[in-house]
Amino acid sequence: MLLAVWPAGINAYFAYTVVGFYGTGMLTYQEALAAVFIEGWIFIAISLTGVRGRLVSLIPKSIMLATAGGIGLFLAFIGLQYSEGIGLVTYNSATLVTLGGCPRANRVYQYSIPDPSTEAICVNNPGTGAVEANLPPASSTYSCQGKRMHLPTMWLGICGLAVMALLMARRIKGSIMVGILFATFISWIPGHGASYLGADSQIRGEVCEYLLPLLPS
Repeated sequence: MLLAVWPAGINAYFAYTVVGFYGTGMLTYQEALAAVFIEGWIFIAISLTGVRGRLVSLIPKSIMLATAGGIGLFLAFIGLQYSEGIGLVTYNSATLVTLGGCPRANRVYQYSIPDPSTEAICVNNPGTGAVEANLPPASSTYSCQGKRMHLPTMWLGICGLAVMALLMARRIKGSIMVGILFATFISWIPGHGASYLGADSQIRGEVCEYLLPLLPS
């Protein structure tokens, strides 16, 4: 159904299931991108032949509206997480989701360990003879140990969302862009907790830590 409505609706399935976290999925990203390329040509073919229009006409309006609402809620949930959004919600082992928004010093990051045995995790360093932890890269998922809702960047994102909602309620054109620019310009001002610049930034270091491993050596 999503293929008939919007072919890019499978992007989350592509990223988190097919390729997986750090390539732990069923296919490599090269094979997955090749499948997306073929899917794009199939989508063009069914659009030119009119098959897509007939498929859309067969879908009841209630399902179309529910699908649009479900996609919107899914995107909103992604935007509330920390790795892709403002960090209002985070991981909880009991309820899966809970309030987040804690500073970096109060976060406990999760690790995906394929072999949890002691021999695989604890290894001896041949040079020093000391026991070291053999852990994979930390996940972006974390749990908060105190100071929930204390993250300045989270409150900046909430303020940007409030600006958008207020301007949209007053029917001002470009309200979403104004909200984005508002949060962007505030984050460029150094010397405060929500700033992108400076050594004390809660954002800049994590962005570099995420992007550097992806760059070619």
